[in-house]
Amino acid sequence: AGIRADILELPYEREEMSMYIILPIKGVQLSEIEHELNHEKIKIILNIDNETAGIKLKMPSFKFGFKND
Repeated sequence: AGIRADILELPYEREEMSMYIILPIKGVQLSEIEHELNHEKIKIILNIDNETAGIKLKMPSFKFGFKND
């Protein structure tokens, strides 16, 4: 996708939505990735059929929500 980062998709339980984790490759700052992202690159990321790899992922538990007024 032309982004200097590894991207991990974490589908939610019913797979209607996913969370994407974008981890810059070694030597690249997160701020650089933020500047590289635009609407077109995000569409490419969301539509790429990436290979599945055996990954062990540990993340802290967290909650979030939103209001739709």
